Amino acid sequence: MPRTLTACAVLVRDRRSRSADAALGIEGMIVVVPGWSIRDDVAWTDDSERVVALSLARWRDCRPVAIEGTGAVVWRAIAGRPGIELEVLAREMAAAHDHDIGEVRSDLSNLLQTLRREVLVQAE
Repeated sequence: MPRTLTACAVLVRDRRSRSADAALGIEGMIVVVPGWSIRDDVAWTDDSERVVALSLARWRDCRPVAIEGTGAVVWRAIAGRPGIELEVLAREMAAAHDHDIGEVRSDLSNLLQTLRREVLVQAE
C-alpha cells in the first residue's frame, strides 16, 4: 500500500539520535522505524534444520525455544543483519517465496511479537 507525503520530509533515525533531536528542538518531528535484532542475552545454536534459542534474561524460568522452518529463516536473517526493519524483511521474503507482501508482513509481525514475548528479540 503506497503512502503519499505532501510537503513533508520523513527522516528515519535510530534511537541514539533522539537526544540530538531534542537538543535541536525537532523531537517528535522524526519518524523512528525500529529494526529487529537478537537480544545480547540470548544463547542460541543453529544446526541448519532449526534454531534453538534460550533467553538468559529469564534465568529463573528459562526454557529453550525451537524455531523451525520459515521461523528459522527469519531468525538467520535477523542474526545476519541486526537492526533489519520489518518492511525490508517482508519485502525480501515475499520476493524470495513469491507471496503477497501484505500477508508476509502480517505473518512476520506475529512471529516477531512472539519472539519478543519470549525475550529473544528486540525492536530498537
